[in-house]
Amino acid sequence: MALPKVSTPTYDLKIPSTGKNVSYRPYVTKEEKALLLAQEVGNDRSVLLSLKSLIEACFEDIKDASKLTTFDFEYLFLNLRAVSVGEKVSPQFTCDQELDEVDESGNLKKCERLLGFEVNFAELTPQAKEGHNTKIVVSEKDNIGIQMKYPTLGLLLDQEKRLKNASDTEVAFDTIINCIEFIYDEENTYNAKDSTREELVEFIESLPTNSMEKIESEFFDSMPTIKLSKEIVCPSCGHVHKIDLGGIQDFF
Repeated sequence: MALPKVSTPTYDLKIPSTGKNVSYRPYVTKEEKALLLAQEVGNDRSVLLSLKSLIEACFEDIKDASKLTTFDFEYLFLNLRAVSVGEKVSPQFTCDQELDEVDESGNLKKCERLLGFEVNFAELTPQAKEGHNTKIVVSEKDNIGIQMKYPTLGLLLDQEKRLKNASDTEVAFDTIINCIEFIYDEENTYNAKDSTREELVEFIESLPTNSMEKIESEFFDSMPTIKLSKEIVCPSCGHVHKIDLGGIQDFF
């Protein structure tokens, strides 16, 4: 005789970058086990691939999660986790503030009070910083600009494999190249997909330094992301701890 099957509820969610509504279900024990095993491996790529498979399995209208922007991906996973294991978690940490006391070895004692705070996944949404732009003017004199597109999960997976031993500067430069949607001037628009990588690299390398800084500040540094900032006051020593969480690993 076949065993009974537990019914699975479905939920609706709006993808932040597109406004598209998608339906999804909670993940089940088998899927959570695969996720935990990937986490135990301690490899970022294994975790991302496991999360990619999980989202594709649980979201009815998402066939290829690698096309999601990084902040859409984070947002979908947090909401999936919320309906699967609960909206709230309570991380704990130990206060490491030094006190005006010494131990037997002559070292300053630390407070060591156990502290905790609550995180509600359902309340976390991607937020862009003030002044964020996707269209960056790199030469006002020549009216030349770049239309940027957001990095995707697929780009992260590709870079993790292709640029495994690269420096942070090389990865940042590669990200800029891959996030160009088109370049424009007064007369024409030049789609990145119609240009070679060499042409795009040559264009970016020819920009003034302040233009590169503008791309970083107006687009990458201010793009939507999921962050949580809290101040926790230790009741024992009074030290104020500033907690900043961001990125998929911090909310895993």
